[in-house]
Amino acid sequence: MGGADTQNWTRVIRNGAVASCAGNAPYGLIPQGAVAIAGARIAWAGPDAELPAHLPSGLEVTDAQGALVTPGLIDCHTHLVWAGSRHREFEQRLQGASYEDIARAGGGIVSTVAATRAASEDDLLALALPRALRLAAEGVTCLEIKSGYGLDRSNEIKMLRVARRIGERLPVTVRTTLLAAHAVPPEFKGRSDAYIECVVEEILPAAARAGLVDAVDAFCENIGFTAAQVERVFVKAKDLGLAVNAARELRVPVAVSSAAQQVLRMASSQGYGKKDVAAATPPAGSQRRKAGLIGSLVGVAAGVVAGVVAERTLVNRQRRSTERD
Repeated sequence: MGGADTQNWTRVIRNGAVASCAGNAPYGLIPQGAVAIAGARIAWAGPDAELPAHLPSGLEVTDAQGALVTPGLIDCHTHLVWAGSRHREFEQRLQGASYEDIARAGGGIVSTVAATRAASEDDLLALALPRALRLAAEGVTCLEIKSGYGLDRSNEIKMLRVARRIGERLPVTVRTTLLAAHAVPPEFKGRSDAYIECVVEEILPAAARAGLVDAVDAFCENIGFTAAQVERVFVKAKDLGLAVNAARELRVPVAVSSAAQQVLRMASSQGYGKKDVAAATPPAGSQRRKAGLIGSLVGVAAGVVAGVVAERTLVNRQRRSTERD
């Protein structure tokens, strides 16, 4: 570590298990590692023993006490903005009811839509902020937030405004996804094509004009929308210059036309968080390679620890296992 320029260092995290995402160890783990930060950038990372003997005066030093220091985590699929509760459906599932059974009986997405429509924007923000804070406490520094519980122009836009406000209120990067094609709302029951027309001609353009949407998603499923209907939404999104995010967790096989596949291929090159990737690029001359930490970190240039972590530096306690739905 001799010769390192420490003049601009503002903070050092010591005595941590640093997930460097480099080398041959799982996650590039450095058991007794350290991270040096200069302003909002990662300046250096490596074994604690290799830190310079003389550090700048006034440097903030944090003892991680063996905690895991990771790249900033990205939660790429969240529904943080909603009202109401579907706890009774949990018991139905335990008794053998399928997701589809519950949805067709008026539960599932549609039941949340009614409560979300009835809630004010401020009410939704008050409900969503604690959810976002819990994610931040786990090391999430960038998250996607979907709409999809408004299912009309005013309420979908209301949800997207709340998502933007979360990004303004908390030290996390928020990317918004319009999921108006999440389910057929009650007023369009039995008229899914008419609702898709509303999404394409009314909801999507209004959200884009308001500058509230970064990407567009759709639920392509037996209880959702057909591939042809989803294709209409994606083509409109493309025309508006928006990225698309295909529903990937399908419960049944769905055929997608070649035209829709072309839209998806185009979307895969757009993705989320280009600004965050640039912020996370290692300093010039660093030999740390770019790598992803687990599958959810696609798109993060994890040279040492994500640059966004340098801004907020979330040190997470090691856990034996983490399960997420």
